[in-house]
Amino acid sequence: MSHKTFNPPGNVNDFDEKSNLAKSWDSAVAELFQNSIDSLKEGGIDENKISIFDPRSPPSGQSSIAPVTWRGFPNILLAIHANDQQQALVEAEERQNQDEYLEWAIKRDETTGKIKEIIFTCESPEYWEILSKDRDLLLKLYRNFADPNVEISDLILSDVTYNPLNKWNLSSAIHLIQTNNTLGAEIQLAADGTILRKKGDNVISNANELICCAGFGVPNRNSDPIIGSRINSAVRNGNWVSLRDPVGLYIIDINASQFQKPDGSPIPDFKERYWNVIRGDRDGSMILRASIKVPDDEIIDGDHLLLGDLLINGEPIKFGGQVATFVTVGLYASVIPGGPNPSHLPCTTKCCIDPSFPNVQNPRLINQPCPDATALRTEVTMTTELKDTSINKKRITRAMRL
Repeated sequence: MSHKTFNPPGNVNDFDEKSNLAKSWDSAVAELFQNSIDSLKEGGIDENKISIFDPRSPPSGQSSIAPVTWRGFPNILLAIHANDQQQALVEAEERQNQDEYLEWAIKRDETTGKIKEIIFTCESPEYWEILSKDRDLLLKLYRNFADPNVEISDLILSDVTYNPLNKWNLSSAIHLIQTNNTLGAEIQLAADGTILRKKGDNVISNANELICCAGFGVPNRNSDPIIGSRINSAVRNGNWVSLRDPVGLYIIDINASQFQKPDGSPIPDFKERYWNVIRGDRDGSMILRASIKVPDDEIIDGDHLLLGDLLINGEPIKFGGQVATFVTVGLYASVIPGGPNPSHLPCTTKCCIDPSFPNVQNPRLINQPCPDATALRTEVTMTTELKDTSINKKRITRAMRL
């Protein structure tokens, strides 16, 4: 049975389904899908060959759900710092470097400085922009999930618009803020992934070759190549494809087996007592926000055990990125057989490699020469651009994007 309106992410019950906020959310997501479909048409794809559909009105046929998952640690940092994992972990603590649709904030013990809690979020900025239309609700949610002392003036800019970079979001990871971590990007990636690509007479199926050839997303991320490849595979197999409603980005799971007590012993009740789902659906398959911390009754040598006292993969937990490495993030694709005969297009882009950064791929238009090594080394350097009042504050600029 098809939905008449889009449900909120994770089926959370922030507002009534007949409220103005519900209507605004439905309109916002519908516009994102329409924009992605329009972009395919503008790119020369015949309307009758478009395989992505609006989840509210799916084509006839039995739908199956396909989880599309990836690891939450920023792969670009591992690519740049292939021989210095410590530096990758340091840089991953900056929110604008957390570009795998998973962001986190760290709470530390005031006395020892050790980590006592890590809060993870996958909530889209678009959803909280809708919530901000109801200031009372916005304040209520922030006080509930961030701090009882939040004031509405903390959340609103001088021009009375919502400030996604407010201090409480920065300190408590309420929702995503990294430039590329948006619901619109997720939907556009899915739409772009429906276009089949050819090199000569051969249809491209490899995830890395596909993203380098098609020019969608960022090839150095975990997420973008996987999203595009999985959607592309469904279309190659003759299916209609879309994102399942409720459309969102989700924390799917955490690998509890990697965590140990300070003495190296396992934590068999990790998911029950240390892993806390804060927001999402009731069955735990669509987690929007979660945290990891040690239960209050855990004592070692007379002192309360802190998260920073635990080991992960045998190492003390000093960075949020150590945990993010073992957090699985994803989305849910809806696949229906009997899709249209898809279009096949040639490559429009290619990836260039700098010998100094052999794991970093830099996309270029297909007819552009690859820059020399010096130019590429400059381009893979992350720069910070400070702006006081916009979502672009601390924006990461990378030449990996065209």
